[in-house]
Amino acid sequence: MRALGSRSVTRFTARHAGSIFIAIVILVFIRAGFFAGHNNPDSILYHVLKHSSNGPGWLSKPIVPSDNQRAVIRHPIPKLMEDAEVEFKKKLSSQSKTLKAAVAEYKRRYKRNPPKGFDEWFKFAHQNDVKMIDEYDGLMQDLEPFWELPGEEIRRRSRQVCSHHWRLHANF
Repeated sequence: MRALGSRSVTRFTARHAGSIFIAIVILVFIRAGFFAGHNNPDSILYHVLKHSSNGPGWLSKPIVPSDNQRAVIRHPIPKLMEDAEVEFKKKLSSQSKTLKAAVAEYKRRYKRNPPKGFDEWFKFAHQNDVKMIDEYDGLMQDLEPFWELPGEEIRRRSRQVCSHHWRLHANF
């Protein structure tokens, strides 16, 4: 047999560089992927390695978990759905049942008296079985920029918009 010289090794390496690269990448991914769950408490591998005597060594003897070491892995979505359902039921049960309670809750949350006609709205909401009596956070957030303006300025801008609107539609 002829000994391989450095020239033939270089030719072999150059010719098969792509295959060598792919083989190395595959080996790295196999090693990284096989033990990727060893620090994740939700993975079966974590529990197997935690109770295993030989640890996560590279290509150590195969670890076969026993039935008492198998962890039940549960997808997080059902738990999140259950938590959301509990939270929603809690929110529903805490909604005001009387006008007096609704006014007090409004004042507590928004640090202001409820608007004019709140009592009529509460009566309407009760007659129409509205579930979320106390929830105005989105509305209050939308109106927040307008609290900075005085009432006169809001009325002036409203008149300006109305007059502009009527001028546009008068041409038709």
